[in-house]
Amino acid sequence: MPIHDCLKTLENLRGVHLDLTDQALPRAETMLYTDRYSFVCDGVWYAGAAVVNQDQQVEWEQGVPQGTSAQRAELIALTKALELGKGKRINIFTESRYAFATAHVHREIYQNRLLTSEGKEIKNKTEILALLQAICLPREFAIIHCRGNQKGSSPEVIGNNAADQVAKQAAQKSVGKQMVLLPMPVLPEKPEYTDKEVAEMNRKHWTQGKHGWWMTNDGRVVLPATVAHTLLRELHESTHLGEKRMMAALRPHFVSEGLAQKAQDMVRRCPTCLKV
Repeated sequence: MPIHDCLKTLENLRGVHLDLTDQALPRAETMLYTDRYSFVCDGVWYAGAAVVNQDQQVEWEQGVPQGTSAQRAELIALTKALELGKGKRINIFTESRYAFATAHVHREIYQNRLLTSEGKEIKNKTEILALLQAICLPREFAIIHCRGNQKGSSPEVIGNNAADQVAKQAAQKSVGKQMVLLPMPVLPEKPEYTDKEVAEMNRKHWTQGKHGWWMTNDGRVVLPATVAHTLLRELHESTHLGEKRMMAALRPHFVSEGLAQKAQDMVRRCPTCLKV
């Protein structure tokens, strides 16, 4: 199946459905908050997704299959929230820019038959199709983007943090209680690439999203060398995984020049690992 960077496609689309807004509806019957949580265990990424309501009650939670990408888990959670809002006037909050953007250009995605402008199948086609089908279920609704990992007492912050905790619990259940948890790395909001890195990415015809992150043609995030070093250090200090397991955890999601060599060097120089 052809793979394409879905974010680039979303950025190039225009227009939204007239019945869908990104501003919270007044007098909504229900407020729903969606989130996903991912971690690595023995070199494998696991994830969970959840939907909670304004009273922090769990509406739905589920661990998703091994290797499920963050974007796919975010689409699954948003789709479930739409299904839970069938026939209602609801507000749905998500911290996922990807799921938010996908929903707000759903009409154009449908009209393009889930194909890119080059005629290739869009990434996460199955999940996007399920989202398109669920969009017609609520009577009236808004999908609002909110920032994650915030502090405060606003309903949005409380609801989003509650969804994050439930998603974390769902992810943990998927592999049992005996595990070493590692949260997905928190990347800087805007990356800083060197001129050499940018030239190499242009040569490979990779694409840059509106937030500055470059993506490979198979949808992986391209990490600047400095960010890659920080990510490897945090991963190894948290788990003391070997080179192969670290690369098994990172390779499906990230690309960076010399990443495997950096992982090897980090393991070899680790004082704790040298004692083993």
